[in-house]
Amino acid sequence: MMSEDIESRIRKTGLRLYQVIEGEMPSLFKKEYWTGKAMSGA
Repeated sequence: MMSEDIESRIRKTGLRLYQVIEGEMPSLFKKEYWTGKAMSGA
């Protein structure tokens, strides 16, 4: 029973994470990503 409970929580967490990032573009295409890269290299 405990493993079913853990699996259910993992699935719910994964679904929530997917919903949060849904519609996000990969960081490769985000200006903030490149700005951060440029600043960290300066």
